[in-house]
Amino acid sequence: MNATAASVVSLGLTGLFDDRVRVATCPTVGEPCLLFPEEETCVARAIERRRREFAAGRRLARSLLAEWGRAEMPIPSSPDRTPIWPEDHVGSIAHAAGLCAAAVALQKDFASIGIDVEPEAPLETELWPIIAGGNEREWLERTSKDRRGVFARLLFCAKEAVYKAWFVLTRAPLEFHGVMVTFSEGLGRFDATICPTHPLAKARASAIMEGRFLVRGGWIFTGVAVPNDLRFSFSNPN
Repeated sequence: MNATAASVVSLGLTGLFDDRVRVATCPTVGEPCLLFPEEETCVARAIERRRREFAAGRRLARSLLAEWGRAEMPIPSSPDRTPIWPEDHVGSIAHAAGLCAAAVALQKDFASIGIDVEPEAPLETELWPIIAGGNEREWLERTSKDRRGVFARLLFCAKEAVYKAWFVLTRAPLEFHGVMVTFSEGLGRFDATICPTHPLAKARASAIMEGRFLVRGGWIFTGVAVPNDLRFSFSNPN
């Protein structure tokens, strides 16, 4: 485990979600030999690094489920690679270089959850146009020049969390330019608005997906918890 990962584990992630969501981190040094057979099948052909990440995420998720009294049980993956959570629970798992994060909640409280983690490092400039739409590029231009690459990484991390929460509900793809993210930086929050050209736009009423972010111990964390009564907002992100 590297020093950065160790510091984040000790810090915790208070504030990334409200207190109805359990969230934690751990280093990505899981033991594949401890996986349930249903889980082992999901990574049987994966490289060793991926197998260890997968095992760490499942171990972490099970520790969070145990807080609701859940006995240890498999958390396999569906064909689209999303975790299959036990009945009455929703959750999300994310991996970065050396760190795993997981969030779990009760289904009666939330329709879906998305979490992501990225190192607090500048995002390569050639990726900015792929990630950021027009309004988001203007926002980046207004940020401090020496931190602009890190803000671009934050934008990427936020969209990854949004995608995870969205996909669980819709099973529909969502491109980077298909969602606009607006940050309230001092509050550690962001709003996500889905593009009106998305095929599901006509099927949804108006609302906004809300998220939170933290920068801790050299890592960026983003989280989205979708209430059961939420419908998505569709307006032009550019």
